[in-house]
Amino acid sequence: MSVFGHLKELRKRLLLALLGISVGAVGGWLLFDPIMDYITGPLLDMEDASTVINFPTIGGGLDLKMRVALWAGVLISSPWWIYQLGAFIMPGLKRREKIYTVAFGAVGVVLFAAGAASGVMMIPRAVEILQSFVPSEAFSFLQADTYVDFYLRLVLLFGVSFLLPEILVVLNFLGVLSSKAMLKGWRWAVLIAFTFAAIANPLPSPWPMIMQAMVLIFLYLLAVLISWIRERYKLYGRRLRPAKKQAGAMETAWTPAWQSNSPNQSLIMGVIILAGGTAKRLGGASKPDVLVGGQRLLDRAITEVAAAAPGAQIVVVAPDNVAVPPGVIRVLEDPPLGGPLAGVSAGLAALRALPGYSPESFMAVLTCDAPLAPRLYPALQAAAAAPAADGGQLVGGAIPVLDTGEDQKAQYLHGVYRAAALEQLLAGNVRDTSVRSVFKQLRLATVPDLDHLGMDIDTWDDAANFEQRLENR
Repeated sequence: MSVFGHLKELRKRLLLALLGISVGAVGGWLLFDPIMDYITGPLLDMEDASTVINFPTIGGGLDLKMRVALWAGVLISSPWWIYQLGAFIMPGLKRREKIYTVAFGAVGVVLFAAGAASGVMMIPRAVEILQSFVPSEAFSFLQADTYVDFYLRLVLLFGVSFLLPEILVVLNFLGVLSSKAMLKGWRWAVLIAFTFAAIANPLPSPWPMIMQAMVLIFLYLLAVLISWIRERYKLYGRRLRPAKKQAGAMETAWTPAWQSNSPNQSLIMGVIILAGGTAKRLGGASKPDVLVGGQRLLDRAITEVAAAAPGAQIVVVAPDNVAVPPGVIRVLEDPPLGGPLAGVSAGLAALRALPGYSPESFMAVLTCDAPLAPRLYPALQAAAAAPAADGGQLVGGAIPVLDTGEDQKAQYLHGVYRAAALEQLLAGNVRDTSVRSVFKQLRLATVPDLDHLGMDIDTWDDAANFEQRLENR
C-alpha cells in the first residue's frame, strides 16, 4: 500500500474511532447522574463533616457534565476504538507480532482494570482521612471539577502502576532489558513499590500500604520470571535447558568435531563467514568485534569452524577495519553493503580460485553473530552427502531448522552446500536480494537445531544471554 493509501486508511480509522467515542459520550451524558452519585458518594456520605459540592461559575454544571460524559464515552467505547487502532496496525505485522500485540493488549487491559479497581476501593477511605482535617465547626466547599479530577487521576494512577510490570516484559521482548538486569535492581523495585504505596495510601494503618506494595512486588517478580523463561526458551527451545545426549544418538549440538569418536573427516572444503553489514540494533557497533565471553564474535566463530571443519579454508567477508587472523582470507563484495548473498558470492569467488576446488566440494556458510552454529556441521555434512530417499537424487545441501514455537525457521546462512549448487544460485546479480527467495530454489536436507545453536546475537540482550549460556554449559 502506498503512503497515501496508509494515510487514507488512518483517516478512516480515526473517524470511526471518534464516531464510536461520540456515541459513547451520548451514553455518558445519559448516565451522568448515577456516575456523579457514585463518585461523590464517599464525600457526601460522611457523618462528621459538612461538605458541599460547589459550582463556582454559572456554566460549571454544564462543563462538568460534558467532561464526565466524554470521559465515560471513552471508557464505554474503548473496545471499538481499540479495535480500530488494531485494524490499522495489524496488517503490517507478522503473525508472531500480531499474537504478541493481542496478548500484551489483553493482559494490559486486565492489569489496568485491576489497578483501577483497587484505586476505586481505596478512594472512600482516603476521602474520609483527608476530610477529617476539616474543623468540625467549618464547612468544606469543594469545587466539583476539582474533586472529579482528583478522583479520576487517583484511579488512573493506580491503574498505570499495575502496568509497570508489563512494561518491563515488553522491554525484555524488545531486547532492551534482560531478566538478570531486572533482578539485579530488586532493591530499587522494592523501594519504589513501598514509596508509591505510601504516597497513594493516605491511611493511618500500615497494612493497606504493605498489601499494595506486596502486590506490586509480586507483579515485578512475575515480570522477571516471564522474561527469564522467554530468554531460556530463545536459547534452548521448549525444554528451557540444553538437550541431553541420548545413547546411540548422533553427536551434534554441543560436541565439537575433535571430540567425536567418528573416524570420518570433515568433507567441508571452505567456510564463508559473513562479518560485514551494519548492526543497527547494537547501536551501530561493529558486530564481528563485539566481545562476548572475553572473545570477539568473529574470533569465536573462526575457532568453532576450525574445530568442526579441520582443514577447511576460511573466508571472511568483512571491511578492512575488521581484524582478520593470519591464514584467513578476507574479501568484500564490490560495492560494499550489497546484502548477505552478495557477500556469499564474493566469498565463493575467493574459494573458487584456490587449488583443489571442485564443483562437488562442500562449502559452508556462517554469520559471525551465530558462532556456535558450526557445532552442527557433522550432522549437516552427513545430511548433505547422503542421497535423498526418493530416487537417490542428490541434494544441494543441508540446513539447520530452528523451532521458534510458532513455525520452523530455515537457517539458510548456517548451512552446508555443494559448490555447484551455490554456483548455480549465485550466477546472476544477487545484490539486495532476499536470502530465502534464492535458497528456497534448492533441494535441501534439514537438520533440527535442537539447542538453538544458530540463534543470532542481534542485541546487547542477546549478547548477555549468550554469555550466560557459555557459563552454564
